[in-house]
Amino acid sequence: MGLLAPNYEDYPDFSKTTSPQLPAAQLATKVIQKIATNPANKPDADESLLKQQHLHIIIQSATILVDSAPLVFQVPDGFDSVRFYESPVHVTSSGNDDDLIAMRAGGCTLDPPTALVDKLNPGDQVTYTARWVTSRFADVASKRVQRAVYAEFFKSQTTTTTTTKY
Repeated sequence: MGLLAPNYEDYPDFSKTTSPQLPAAQLATKVIQKIATNPANKPDADESLLKQQHLHIIIQSATILVDSAPLVFQVPDGFDSVRFYESPVHVTSSGNDDDLIAMRAGGCTLDPPTALVDKLNPGDQVTYTARWVTSRFADVASKRVQRAVYAEFFKSQTTTTTTTKY
């Protein structure tokens, strides 16, 4: 039995230009979508020998994180903050259900690492590197599974405090 396709109706609709859960000053947003695909994973010769010797329990428990190619997002004019969202992982046209089992989403890294908390300037670049969890013994070709990455840029709300001396 094959795996069921993800239900995208459960995920935010990024086609709109407003985000109702944000305060009024943050309603204008710009969303940019890019696709993160899995990198190739090839066991070395010693690992292949272990696999041939039927050490499946050890093989399945040896998980690693591998990074996809970095996705670079540039801060558009009029925005100073970003948040990221991802779609579920799904098989590409060259992949199959086994690839979906072998490669799972494993978070991400950001450069600069403080991009989610610091104010950004228009033109700044934020690099998003999707991470994948796999067995170090899995033999998976690249670009077999993918997930969409959405960068939502917005203008942060700034508050000014004034004090009056009497």
